[in-house]
Amino acid sequence: MKKILITGGLGFVGSHLAIELSKNPCFSVSIIDPGKYFFAKGLHNYNYYNNIKINLLHQNKVNIFNIDLLNSEKITKLIKEIKPEIIVHLASVSVAGVADYYPDKAKENIFDATYNLLQTVVNKVPVERFIYISSSMVYGHFPKDENGNIILPNEDAPCNPIDIYGSFKLCCEHLIKAFHYRKKLPYVIIRPTAIYGHNDCNFRVTELFVTNALLGRPILLDNGGLHLLDFTYIDDVVKGICSTIENPNALNQTFNLSYGKGRSIKELAEIIQQYIPDTKIEKSNFPPFRPNRGALDISKAKQLLNFSPEFSLEKGIKIYIEQVKEHILNLHYPVKYF
Repeated sequence: MKKILITGGLGFVGSHLAIELSKNPCFSVSIIDPGKYFFAKGLHNYNYYNNIKINLLHQNKVNIFNIDLLNSEKITKLIKEIKPEIIVHLASVSVAGVADYYPDKAKENIFDATYNLLQTVVNKVPVERFIYISSSMVYGHFPKDENGNIILPNEDAPCNPIDIYGSFKLCCEHLIKAFHYRKKLPYVIIRPTAIYGHNDCNFRVTELFVTNALLGRPILLDNGGLHLLDFTYIDDVVKGICSTIENPNALNQTFNLSYGKGRSIKELAEIIQQYIPDTKIEKSNFPPFRPNRGALDISKAKQLLNFSPEFSLEKGIKIYIEQVKEHILNLHYPVKYF
């Protein structure tokens, strides 16, 4: 039986991944997560969803260890006990905005945590594969052609992050590759983008728009909602990560994982309005503060991993709305988040 360890396993992506992997009788899945959360106004929702996730993980016989990756001694001891063949490293801060508000926390929980984990892996407990979940934020502004159209970045595109989150993620990518060249660390790097789906409680735009619509509040479009994102449903991301676990084509490679189509924030709002007809959409004068982005080039993942995303924004949002409806009465959403 292959032993898989997921860091950040109580998080949005980590919990979905752990449950999916646990369905394979050939895998024994454990997670590490200290239960950190950085949005005070979202703490009620975090605790609510955390209880749901913990129950689901227990039902699927996933081992849970509440240990902080910043504690090198405890992490080394645990990894020596588990002896995982595969590590999927998701532990981080939940969204880019956290890094803007708390850069010290971002450094600790992105870079320092990764460094500690790598030190243990290369010096104490070697693994078959170290899978790092990075971010499309490493690219910074996506390039444009002479007509102003976004050029889809592939994995070889220049990385010029413009924010703290993307900068630390790129630092970790470089660190992992350095450990590969110097210490023979076998790795996979994955760059997802704009993930959404059930059990998310990190104030991502999809969560805010859907809950505002269900609560009868207007959806506000910063900059007219012109910003493009490659919205990716959680099931597609999990499927993509799973395809790198044992696939020899994935070894020592970097992959973009997304749906592969850029959609505007305005389109997102209008799709929600189709499913929740009373939704009000209003424009805001608040300037955009994220990089100019759009779709990722996912041709490499399609070719080497047979990755084939299934959930268009229309299909994914319809499912997501129904899932949020089941829980909305138990959740607290402030009028102002930041």
